[in-house]
Amino acid sequence: MKNKSKTEVSAKVKMIVNPMHLGSHLSPKKYSVFLGIIALLVASLATLSAEAQSSAIRLQIPQVRFTVPVGSNGTIVAISNIVTLANGCTNATLSVSGLPANSTAVLTAGGSVMGTITASTNFVLTLNYTNVAQGLVAFSLNASGKDTNGYPVTNTFPLTLQGAHIWNIAGASNPALGITNSWSAVTNWLGGAPVSAQDDVVFSDSGGQTNLTYRLGLDYTIAITNDIEVASVRFAQNWFTNATVTNVANHSILISSGKTLAITGTNGFSLLHDTIDGQAINISQQPLNVAISGTNSSLLVSNAAANFSILEGNQVL
Repeated sequence: MKNKSKTEVSAKVKMIVNPMHLGSHLSPKKYSVFLGIIALLVASLATLSAEAQSSAIRLQIPQVRFTVPVGSNGTIVAISNIVTLANGCTNATLSVSGLPANSTAVLTAGGSVMGTITASTNFVLTLNYTNVAQGLVAFSLNASGKDTNGYPVTNTFPLTLQGAHIWNIAGASNPALGITNSWSAVTNWLGGAPVSAQDDVVFSDSGGQTNLTYRLGLDYTIAITNDIEVASVRFAQNWFTNATVTNVANHSILISSGKTLAITGTNGFSLLHDTIDGQAINISQQPLNVAISGTNSSLLVSNAAANFSILEGNQVL
């Protein structure tokens, strides 16, 4: 094999790394297009690099859903929120938009109503609600500010307000204490209103049990003895943790033989917390335990537009 000179090898290396050489075999028209593509790639890389360091307002909100009883009045205080001014963002003003006319939100930091901030800080979102209608309302936390060059910096964090029928049993079924876990008992729902086919229902902490028998479905927290139709069902109970114990809130439904729990609305069936796992205080990142059992019985989600969904950290199916 004939040895190639150092000059020949060097020339070939230059052809490999020089885009001008790569396109030199093309016609003038194609070569012009080739150069245009190279220029576009270089500009895109420069833009990506600049964006990676662009100014930003970052929002961390552990509670992303606010679930309240239909027609109720009250206040929810969401703590442990953080706004961070990053990469040269010099200030920010926060606001809330999209709430129903009968609900308001107040943002405070250090006990005072927030104005324009010039440094990263924790803040509290207090939601005041009045006569909330049933359904889901999308609202948002908005942030606007400027960077060191005076250019605008913005961000938006989506949130949800839900008016629903919320399970409110005082504990496990105990006839001696006058406690029944029947779905059909009006007193087991916040507000004392009967649940109908058009209603959204939520099972949260109330009535959740810590005994392993409920997690395994050997005992039940909710009893269905008649055919039931509702618009949607969501389980949202939490795991509360302190220094010595983790209290596991389990829900289990027993559907009597030959009976059906029919879910016919567009919100469907879901296992979905109001909070983001791992961010809320005193709530550990653990699976959400729900057991549904019965002999010759049915859980039916019939709306083609509905979801049947589980969105939980560390969840095992």
